[in-house]
Amino acid sequence: MMARMAASLRITGVAAAAAALLLGSGVAAQAAQGHGAPVFRAAPRSGPAATRSAGSCSAAGVTAAGPSASDEKLMWVDGDPTSLTAVWLPGLNAKRCVARRTVSSAALAARVARAIEQAKPMPDEPLPCPFSDGTTVRLYFGYANGSTEYAEAALDGCRPISAPDRAARWGNTTRFEKTLLPAAPPAWRTYLGGGAPTAHFATAGVRRHGTPVNEVAPANAPLTKEHKGVCTVESPAPGGNVDTSKGLVWVYRNARRVVSVWLPSENTGHCVAVRKMDTASYADAIAAAIEHAPPMPRGIFCPRDDGSAVRIYLGYNSGVQQYANVELSGCHTVSAPGRAPREVTPALTRALRHIVPPGWDHYLRD
Repeated sequence: MMARMAASLRITGVAAAAAALLLGSGVAAQAAQGHGAPVFRAAPRSGPAATRSAGSCSAAGVTAAGPSASDEKLMWVDGDPTSLTAVWLPGLNAKRCVARRTVSSAALAARVARAIEQAKPMPDEPLPCPFSDGTTVRLYFGYANGSTEYAEAALDGCRPISAPDRAARWGNTTRFEKTLLPAAPPAWRTYLGGGAPTAHFATAGVRRHGTPVNEVAPANAPLTKEHKGVCTVESPAPGGNVDTSKGLVWVYRNARRVVSVWLPSENTGHCVAVRKMDTASYADAIAAAIEHAPPMPRGIFCPRDDGSAVRIYLGYNSGVQQYANVELSGCHTVSAPGRAPREVTPALTRALRHIVPPGWDHYLRD
């Protein structure tokens, strides 16, 4: 499995058990029932210091609240706040590496609280999230009794509205974004206009392709084991990585067959791997889709990665087999050892639909 990008987010522990994906029966989106108590957290007097290191921007002392398991109650803030303090955090790729703190009126605070109340629960399943570089706003609602209630909203990716130990809500609603917009500093307003921009992501910086990686397909699917509700694949090598020194992942055209090894997620209730063999037309469609896939952007978070993948071994008349690893959740990358990754495109998704075994088809959505 591909070594994760920095700050990649995975579903583990309690969340893994709650997010169980029952292969063969599709994915259940079980929303939390009812809201929980508010989370109390004092508002900071200033925004955190932000610094740039190795080309990436980060805010000092900041850790993500993150979505919780679906069996937790929904995150919540009470109505009728008297103020709203917002701390706006830059993403890894921010052109200006600064954080900002704003204070808004009771009227605006009340509108934002109502927008959160009306936001629907996020489903607990693998989601086709757009790329995220961690751009976030932390919201502190003040009340007449002196208490302060907390919420955190990611401004790209799947855009959850979350709080510690609470189930997340959708933040990518027009109502929530438009309500929050008046409080946003200029650098964050572009995220609140119906969708985060993609131009701010730097590409992998590797325009040329590398030589193919030759790997022999296994004779059998790898062994799997389940322990305390977590499914793992034994000896999962070769996987992939994010090394850019040898060019983009690449395979030749005119493949004559394809062996695919489908790896289960950590959270599956049916902990098995599957090996399949398919013929030339499907093999060459996969090779063409990999060839035309763009480089993976750098400096991003990978939301909701549950470890599911398919390993592709393309066979040729010469007897050579060429390898690529396709992640089916999280950042949805195409990778290979010593090669820079590519994005999984709709064309590759369509090509894989022809060879997908039962139980993995819900991952293959445009």
